[in-house]
Amino acid sequence: MLDLEDAIRETVQILDTAPVEFAYLFGSMASGEQNRFSDVDLAVHREEGADVIQQTMDLYDRIGKVFEPVKLDLIILNSAPISLSGRILTKSRLIYDRAPFRRHIYESLTLRMFWDFRIKEDAFFKARFAHG
Repeated sequence: MLDLEDAIRETVQILDTAPVEFAYLFGSMASGEQNRFSDVDLAVHREEGADVIQQTMDLYDRIGKVFEPVKLDLIILNSAPISLSGRILTKSRLIYDRAPFRRHIYESLTLRMFWDFRIKEDAFFKARFAHG
């Protein structure tokens, strides 16, 4: 059985060597509602200018081994849509923070944009469900 806290500590050690500014655990593992079908949902914010593709693949490989046999779902916040990044921020656990000031700016801007987006999203879904 996966010991989540040990896996998070090992993940933080990996993040210390990667171009990552901050990271969140989200989903069922963060809420404590995991079951035998749950995966690990991790969102990271990368440093600007990092070789995104190669280093993301490396990060996925290294962190994925920590959580084996549980599947890892790795989200790169720098390129995530506001609908996803906002939801992650509202229901997540901060597990790594190398750049607190930049994280605060990111969270503040992203959440403001997300709440504005939610108004339009709610109106869209009400209209969509009203007309089938």
